[in-house]
Amino acid sequence: MKTEKEIEYLEFNQTKSSPCVLFFHGYGANAQDLSGFHTLQLPVSCRWIFPNGFLKLGVSHNAFGGRAWCPLKMNGANGRLYDTDDSLEYLDKHCQQLLTFIQSLHLDSNQVILGGFSQGAVIALNLALKMNPPPLALIMMSGTLFPADVLYNEKQRFSTSGSFFQCHGTVDPLLSHSEAGKAHEFLRSLNWKGDFVSFEGGHEIPHAILLQVQEFISRKLL
Repeated sequence: MKTEKEIEYLEFNQTKSSPCVLFFHGYGANAQDLSGFHTLQLPVSCRWIFPNGFLKLGVSHNAFGGRAWCPLKMNGANGRLYDTDDSLEYLDKHCQQLLTFIQSLHLDSNQVILGGFSQGAVIALNLALKMNPPPLALIMMSGTLFPADVLYNEKQRFSTSGSFFQCHGTVDPLLSHSEAGKAHEFLRSLNWKGDFVSFEGGHEIPHAILLQVQEFISRKLL
């Protein structure tokens, strides 16, 4: 595990001149969770970086411990997790930290692909919108549009004409398929071009979807 600008991260295939993929894990996971993505078969060498969430959680199931990007709270009625009142404050703060992190690694935004799963997809979306010029591509896996009202009110400040790939399970019990559709509509309203791929499943990353992600990244690299 490396550390830069107080951000812990795993890195694979470090070559400063290569395109770079930054991938953000979901709530309760950590940098290790999606690090296997670096073995995707791509047409050119690609640098992979998997940051660790800023917030440490009490429950740990692996070596690096459970992490999060923004705090959530449990709803006792249905057992689902919801954003807390200060989630937006954390989101803004951590996006700024990540922008500084990207700059410190001397990464050109047009050579960076941002991706994330679940809460990591929320981070990737908000970070991509703040990058100027926009990143080479954005990948949202089982994500949602948050904070929707703020994003719509600040549309004029965000990068336009980006490229994205989005996927979501039709029976996702944590982040609904319909809410994911709103994220797609929002990106298209900013003239971002991309596909929304639905799959029969829940809050997960099926192998068939991973192959489509591999194909999408390959196209962007070429």
